[in-house]
Amino acid sequence: MRVSNVNDSMRSTLSCDMISHMRVYRASNWFGLAALSLGMVLLFMNTTMINVALPALSAGLGASTGELEWVVSSYNLAFLAVLLPGGALGDRLGHRRLLVAGVVGFCAGACLAAVSTSVGVLIAARVVMGLAASVFTPMSLALIPQMFDDARKALATATWTAAGAVGAPLGPLIGGSMIDRWGWRAMFWLDIAVAVVVLAMCLRLVPVGRPAAGRRSLPVVQVVAAALGLALITWGLINAEHTWSAPATWSPIAAGALALAVFVVVELRARDRLTDLGLLAHYRFRVSSLVLMGINFVLFGLLFVTPDYLQTILGHDAAAGGLMLMPVALTAVIGAVISSGLSRVRAARELILPAAMALAAVGLWLCSTTSATSGYQPMFWGLLVAGLGLGIGQAHGIQAAMSAVPSERGGAGAALLNAIRQLGAVLGIALLGSLTGNRYGQGVADLAATLPDPAASAVSGSVTTAFAAAARMSDPAASTLRAAACGAYIHAMHVVLAACAVVTGMAAVVLLALAAAHVRSRPAQGSVDAQTPS
Repeated sequence: MRVSNVNDSMRSTLSCDMISHMRVYRASNWFGLAALSLGMVLLFMNTTMINVALPALSAGLGASTGELEWVVSSYNLAFLAVLLPGGALGDRLGHRRLLVAGVVGFCAGACLAAVSTSVGVLIAARVVMGLAASVFTPMSLALIPQMFDDARKALATATWTAAGAVGAPLGPLIGGSMIDRWGWRAMFWLDIAVAVVVLAMCLRLVPVGRPAAGRRSLPVVQVVAAALGLALITWGLINAEHTWSAPATWSPIAAGALALAVFVVVELRARDRLTDLGLLAHYRFRVSSLVLMGINFVLFGLLFVTPDYLQTILGHDAAAGGLMLMPVALTAVIGAVISSGLSRVRAARELILPAAMALAAVGLWLCSTTSATSGYQPMFWGLLVAGLGLGIGQAHGIQAAMSAVPSERGGAGAALLNAIRQLGAVLGIALLGSLTGNRYGQGVADLAATLPDPAASAVSGSVTTAFAAAARMSDPAASTLRAAACGAYIHAMHVVLAACAVVTGMAAVVLLALAAAHVRSRPAQGSVDAQTPS
């Protein structure tokens, strides 16, 4: 009896210790997820925060318009260019090791940016920050399956997704507020402070994990071809904001497409592969990737087009304009949480993406009804509805895509997924920005033809430069100019947002048809694909 009592006591003690350890482990994982999510907020905040600093940078560093464009674009260029090599290197060396290296690199780039005394140094600093972001992003996503079981993975992925969705619209708000009070360098000091916090949390809370067995070196040909191809295409798309017919636009895109073609051919024949292109043959990865590309296309295009309306036409400062974009971030977070719950309902899984795109289409259509007299209200409701749809779509799409990726190839799979997503963001800014500029230029063409050259160039350039030119004129010429520029820009915004709404609505219909076809084909495909979580 005594031995039995001792054994029972030992079992009870061990059981309590195990339960306590599991609770601590789970808590630490959630705090680790908080570190990863905070990092995502920081990285995506830097894609948009710099936009509101351009006037201050022009005054402080004497930067030209072309140099300012590179200050903005260099980050996105570097971000996209090395996503694939970064993900593959993480699989070889360890995901946390590369994650920490990314945070350290981002902090170093921010330090260089904060003390920059020339535009060239600032552009170089932004390149370093973009390279670091391209390492951190796929590593943070690849670590989630290692930190959470299947029951909690959907919520963890939704949290990570929501963090990125918050970061982009948060950038103008925080950037504008800091510039108004402390100048443009304060943005980068904030980057450093947040990066240090993220680094400390990652070192303490994120599991080390084990790198995949095999070679640690990267295949040089694929690395060079992939990085060069993505960089050239991004460069061409950035130039497309001005004109599509110029050699500076189509020649980099053509060269980049050729480099990517070389990458695909070599990658499919190589034993040591940079990524897993076979993932694109998986239904859920392929469809989810395309949906996520479309979501980023719409989201970043929306964030690129609307600030001129909020700040120039409605007359709000940068901070207020950033605050007015926050409804899309708020409901994106709510949408991500809703998505994690819906993904547990098997009957609803196939309907999540079509429903998400339908909501986004309705929201975009509401935004397109905004006019000079309606004020902010239609856009407010449109951003709320669009953000809800985009948040649901983002979270579910990422979860569905990553469910097809083996854990040992998590870095490469996450990098491929994020490369597709980031390409969507670049395309959205380039195509929608170009379309907006084209329609605006057509709207003010008659008025510009009647003005002398400096004023004509200002009117044709953008609604912001048109309003600046009007400020130097006396009435009634100034009022005429502002009215024409305002009407032209609102019409251009209507066309762009309505087109996005129509295309997004069509995507919802196509996704619904694909979901129905996929459900019908499940028995023929076997039980493995049928059991794959969506």
